Amino acid sequence: METYMKLKLYIDDKGVKQSAISRKTGIHVKSLNAILNGHVALKVDSLIAICEKGLGTPVSDFFDYKVQ
Repeated sequence: METYMKLKLYIDDKGVKQSAISRKTGIHVKSLNAILNGHVALKVDSLIAICEKGLGTPVSDFFDYKVQ
């Protein structure tokens, strides 16, 4: 499963609004929506911002392999 899909599922499961993530990260809502639907590539800096600033969770949660 692609990282953007995992991210979207996590956001949906937690019930977090995209507008709330947008406010916390500075990523425009339309851009965020395009990322989460796979229309725009998910870049590392966006992933970090969404996870850490928007969701308050480590980026490593969205990868199958975890660095120890």
